Amino acid sequence: MRRTLVSLATVGALAVILTGCAGASSAPTRSAGIDLPATIEPTSTIEPAPTETLPPVATETPEQVVTEPPAAEVIVPVNPGVFMPVSDTGGISVDFVSPSRSIACTIFKSDWSLPFWGCKAKDFTFDPGPRPSEHCHMVGSVEGVGDDPVKFGCRTDEPFRGTYDDTVAVLDYGKSITFGGVVCVSREDGMTCDRASSGHGFDISRTEANLW
Repeated sequence: MRRTLVSLATVGALAVILTGCAGASSAPTRSAGIDLPATIEPTSTIEPAPTETLPPVATETPEQVVTEPPAAEVIVPVNPGVFMPVSDTGGISVDFVSPSRSIACTIFKSDWSLPFWGCKAKDFTFDPGPRPSEHCHMVGSVEGVGDDPVKFGCRTDEPFRGTYDDTVAVLDYGKSITFGGVVCVSREDGMTCDRASSGHGFDISRTEANLW
């Protein structure tokens, strides 16, 4: 009877040993001197962030600036008869002034003399040229006779009625008078007169006088 109990005890002991061995076999194997990780983590794959697609940049087409050519100057001829006073000199005189009345002009023509034409500026600031006589009171004027070159005037008489007669008619800006082969044009920046047969002429204002 004791043998049977011993045998059973022996069998139980073996069972315990075998169970321990089975548990030991499930543990990670360790090699001599090498520590292995208890658990091997799976390799993770990092996916790249999706690329953001930007909307197309709107490009503005620069506005084309169309440059208009300068408008052609429009000069309106007027009847010189409106500017002809009764003359007692035996000739015909055309007298006119600028709208500001600061420039007085005359074109005089007779049957026995060359046409006289010129303008005088009141309260001028330009150089009037040399003054050869102390009796000159036409300083500040520009004049021409026939086809001769124009020059600064210096006379003892006063042929420009517009300098002392307030009834002399106004030649408006943009208007022109043609008489005796001379054309005079009234502009905001002064008066221009020239003679086509000679090519001589002048520009005159209160601030400057140009002769050619």
